[in-house]
Amino acid sequence: MKIIEQEPLSKHTTFRIGGPARYFCSPRNISELKKALQFAKESKLNVFIIGAGSNLLAADRGYRGLVIHPKLANIELKKTGVTAEAGVPIQHLLATLAENGLTGLEFITGIPGAVGGSVAMNAGMGNEEIGEKVVRVWALNKEGKEKIILKKRCGFGYRKSIFQKQKLIISKVEFKLKKGKTPEIRSRIRERWERRLASQPYDLPSAGSVFRNPGRDFAGRLIEAAGLKGKKIGGAQISRKHANFIVNLGRAKARDVLSLMRTAKKTVRKKFAVGLRPEIVELR
Repeated sequence: MKIIEQEPLSKHTTFRIGGPARYFCSPRNISELKKALQFAKESKLNVFIIGAGSNLLAADRGYRGLVIHPKLANIELKKTGVTAEAGVPIQHLLATLAENGLTGLEFITGIPGAVGGSVAMNAGMGNEEIGEKVVRVWALNKEGKEKIILKKRCGFGYRKSIFQKQKLIISKVEFKLKKGKTPEIRSRIRERWERRLASQPYDLPSAGSVFRNPGRDFAGRLIEAAGLKGKKIGGAQISRKHANFIVNLGRAKARDVLSLMRTAKKTVRKKFAVGLRPEIVELR
């Protein structure tokens, strides 16, 4: 495993934004992941884990520690379930499940992430969340010690889990699914893709939803009602297609995105007395 110096984070985030990481590596198995953590410990470096790079805003100045980008990508199919390593892209997982007649995760179609990050954030759509399908999670602490955590101890809530609070590194996840028919599963995936393409800006780089939905309302509705749809700062813009997305028009900086986020929070609070909380994670 090679540890790279001064790797541009813009190459590894869906926003295509971010300065250099002092150190960067992509372990392909648990052994390499442990070596990366040992390197960080010996070098007294902070560690940040990224998956597919979605839901993430990397600072313009970069990151002074070690960024670990796990490439663990094995999938183990079972009769009514699957175990997938953290680096498996969600869309690849869904295609594999459909091909093998396993249903239950179609609702996460279109989420531009990998298994590890999606579980850590408890990604979801509508009233469904990925944590509902979890059986257990394998994770490492910063010392490289492995543990298995059952679903009931994962602390899943709206866009949260213990993996965020305790800074645990997910290595693989077991999901409980059901048997289904491949054509029907593929049809549901296609239908969800079409709905997302019609309502979300997949044509420009973004990090996905910027703010969490407040209560029973929607962040996008509030931002649009505040008259901010299409607003630009620098190279960033509140999407004209979906107001809870900020898109990179080509040369956006993290500071442009943060300025738009501050504007949205301030305006929505002033107009509707509602506080917006970021869903995007900052890497700085």
